[in-house]
Amino acid sequence: MSSIFLRHKIGKLIALLSIYFALHAWNNVRGDQLERLRIWHSPESTRIVFDVSSSTEYNTFTLENPHRLVVDLDQLNLSVELPTVEADNRHLLGVRSGRPSANVLRVVFELGILG
Repeated sequence: MSSIFLRHKIGKLIALLSIYFALHAWNNVRGDQLERLRIWHSPESTRIVFDVSSSTEYNTFTLENPHRLVVDLDQLNLSVELPTVEADNRHLLGVRSGRPSANVLRVVFELGILG
């Protein structure tokens, strides 16, 4: 291999590693993320999937008047907009998020018809 070709390959590798470490450092600064929330519904049920950048502890509970499902996610930040609930979803009326404390991301699902 010629030394010019080798220097070119090493230069590309250093550039790629620099980009990798910069992105890795940026991700660490941002912390762990809720990267996407997916909602599918049918007449019989609704499915919700949380895509997160790493495993996390969570707690759930329900509230009444109106009926809500609350999911508290420890040590996560919200990095995307929450999806809009489709108008024909009878089980889920809306979704919103908040921060009950600095370390907890809360996602609240407003529930429609149960059962």
